[in-house]
Amino acid sequence: MVSGLACLDLLLGRDASVQKWKKIFLAIFQGKLDEGQIKRLLLLLAKRGEGASEIMGCLEAVRRLEPPRRVAVPFLVDVCGTGGDGRHTFNISTVSSFVIAGAGGSVAKHGNRAVSSRAGSSDLMEALGVRLDVPFPRMRRALEECRLGYFHAPIYHPTFSRVQAVRRKLGIRTLFNLMGPLVNPLELDYQIMGVARREWLEPLANVMRSLGRRKAAVFRSEDGLDELSTRAPSDILYLEGPRLRRMRLDPSRLGFSKAKEADYAGGDIRANREIAVGILQGRLKGPRLEIVLLNSGFVLWLVGIASNLEEGVERSGWVIRSGRAMQVLEALRRITNARVGT
Repeated sequence: MVSGLACLDLLLGRDASVQKWKKIFLAIFQGKLDEGQIKRLLLLLAKRGEGASEIMGCLEAVRRLEPPRRVAVPFLVDVCGTGGDGRHTFNISTVSSFVIAGAGGSVAKHGNRAVSSRAGSSDLMEALGVRLDVPFPRMRRALEECRLGYFHAPIYHPTFSRVQAVRRKLGIRTLFNLMGPLVNPLELDYQIMGVARREWLEPLANVMRSLGRRKAAVFRSEDGLDELSTRAPSDILYLEGPRLRRMRLDPSRLGFSKAKEADYAGGDIRANREIAVGILQGRLKGPRLEIVLLNSGFVLWLVGIASNLEEGVERSGWVIRSGRAMQVLEALRRITNARVGT
C-alpha cells in the first residue's frame, strides 16, 4: 500500500515527505515489496528526477537498519561518484584513493561491483589482489596502517541485496547510484562526490550538510563526467560546516592540457587493472595521470593536507613518483590476504 501511495504521488507530480519515503524504503529493504513494485518505483523516480525528500528518506532507512561506525583516524574521507554518466571511464576515484592515502589522507573507500559500467570499484580492487570478504577488524587495521580501507557494499549493506537484482536487470542509473556514496559504513569527516546531473548538486550538498560532514564537495564537470575533469570546468558546491558556497574550477589555470574524451576511456576489468597499475607505478603519463592528479589534489586540499589546489596536485604527483601510492596497494593486499592471527 505504501508503494502504491508513493507511485501515485510521483504520477501526480507531488513530493512525498521524508518520513513517507523512509517508510517506503524500509519496506523495500525488509522484503515487503516484490521486484515488480521496486522496479516500477525506481523507473518512475528516474523519469521524474530524484529530489531531496526521497534521497533523505532512503538514507534514513539505511542508517536505521545499519548504523555507521566510528574509526579514530585523521582526515577520514570517501572519494566516490554516483556513476551513471555513461562515459565508461577507467576507475578514476578508486585509483585516486591510493594517491590520497599515500599523501597522508585516510580513505574509507566504499564501492560495489559494476551495475551500469563494465568495471566497478570492487571489480578493480579484486583484480588488484585485494580481498573484499575480510571481516571489519581486518579492514579497520588496513585503514589504520596503510590509510586505505575498502568497504565492499554487499558485506556492509546486506539491505541493498534486496535491490541489486532489480538494478542489474534495469541496467540504468537509479536512485541507488546516489545512495552508494552517502551510505559509507563509517562516519566520515570529509567527503567528495561527483554527480552525473547538475540538478543533483544542491540536494546532495544539503544531504551532506545534514550528515554533519566537516567539509564536503559535490561537483559535476561541464563535459558530463561525475569526476573533476581536465577537459572542461567543473561546477562545485563546497560545504564547510553549515556554510555552502559555489565554486568553479577551471583546469586550464592549473596547467593541464585539454584532453579528449577518449583519453579517459576504460575497458573491461583487465584493461582497467592495467591502467590503474600503470598510473600507480608511475609508468602511465598523459591525460589519465592528469585527471587522477586533479582529483587527488582536490581532496588533499579539502581535508587540509595541502594549503591550496596547486599544492595538492603537486603533492599527488610526488606520491606517485616516490612509489608511495604503489606501497599503499601492496600493503592493502598484504593485510587483506594475511592469514587469520597475523
